[in-house]
Amino acid sequence: MIKNLALGFATIFLSVLTTDVNAVSVYAFDTGWYRDDGVHEPSNKNSLTGYLGNEYRGFLLWNIPQFEGNLVSASFSVLMSYPFAVFQSTGQMYDISADNINLISTTNGSGNGLNVFSDLGSGQVYGNISTIGSHDDDWLTFELNAAALSTIYQARGGVFGIGMRNANNEGWFLFSSGSNLGVQNLNLEIATPAVPEPEEWAMMIVGIPLVGWQIRRKQGRKAQ
Repeated sequence: MIKNLALGFATIFLSVLTTDVNAVSVYAFDTGWYRDDGVHEPSNKNSLTGYLGNEYRGFLLWNIPQFEGNLVSASFSVLMSYPFAVFQSTGQMYDISADNINLISTTNGSGNGLNVFSDLGSGQVYGNISTIGSHDDDWLTFELNAAALSTIYQARGGVFGIGMRNANNEGWFLFSSGSNLGVQNLNLEIATPAVPEPEEWAMMIVGIPLVGWQIRRKQGRKAQ
């Protein structure tokens, strides 16, 4: 009897301790590029990274919603809307400083374009991006590392951004346009404690004293 009660109580208790993992997708509210001479045109939403005469570094910005729980994974997915969207060599994703996030959407970074350009390809690495060949209307997904997860968590209710830089002096990577803004998804997996059903709470409230009573009763019999 005691064993069955304890087993039932343990099952209910473990169900209370379980977590739910929820998937959340956030659309980019701004994308673009900076050129190595500090030029940025806010009206051009193409995210271009690599070398086309000059070096270009792309960026993406997302508004992070408020959420409770632990962020267990993050990635970003992009719809390659051009058949000539090619990354011929490996690139990296980087953090963007808070100051430059405030400037990045302005023309030429409000006179700080060279500084923004440098920031988009330096600092904390958030992961790698690499693909070869054309991808016409293909979705590509790139995983973000633990450093990015930490920054996203701290940015709840604010803005999270990534800069991109081609690792080699060749090739380029292009995605998005004004007509496709909103298909650069930041994909979050958030673990939250499961909410027990009312009947589970009731069984726990009743079960704990009952198990204790059964144990005391058995001990009393042994003492006799």
